Amino acid sequence: MDTEKLELFDFQGGPEARGHQHGEVLRPRVAELLARWADNLHRVHGVTPDVYVQRFFAETSFRETLNRSAPLVVQEIKAIAEAANVDFDTLLAFQHVNEEFWFDPKSAGEACSTIALGRSAAQPTLVAQNLDLDGYLDGYQILIRYDCDQSDGRILALSVPGMISLNGMNSFGFAVCDNALVQLHADCTGVPAFAIYRLLLEARSVAQARQIIAECPHASGLN
Repeated sequence: MDTEKLELFDFQGGPEARGHQHGEVLRPRVAELLARWADNLHRVHGVTPDVYVQRFFAETSFRETLNRSAPLVVQEIKAIAEAANVDFDTLLAFQHVNEEFWFDPKSAGEACSTIALGRSAAQPTLVAQNLDLDGYLDGYQILIRYDCDQSDGRILALSVPGMISLNGMNSFGFAVCDNALVQLHADCTGVPAFAIYRLLLEARSVAQARQIIAECPHASGLN
């Protein structure tokens, strides 16, 4: 990824409004990425997207968990799918990058790294992460900026067209990075990683973030 070419998109309003903006502005790239994902599913899993998506939701409770634990996230994804003119179930399954690693053992998994350096007199706190994602996502990375849903804060998230976020930070000085721990036990009834990121980006403090984590059983092992 060439960070000098990283595009920034400002989306306004609540989940439905910004989802529609996301889908409309990035419609061609959402379709391109879903096509690339379809090719990757065929290469890695040997299945079509329709078969994979049907099996994914049949063998997990993620749809029910998301509707219960992160309804605004689901609302935003529905709006993206509607505006981008793509299938909602397919776009919802597309969000589950971390869960795809363990859902089928043929997936390679990621090897992300995170660095954090505390504040000093000479510099602010620094947080950095590399995202070792599947190659089909490379070159499509974007930045998305929008308002928090539960406060007057602002969120800046790294993502790709069609996805809610991959990581990010907010105007309260809180940042979210993660490292996948695929050796840990997965939970097909837990909260998917992408939704946890989005919920954490609403946090105004570390204490509030800890409470969110405590209330959200993870679907995937994360650090």
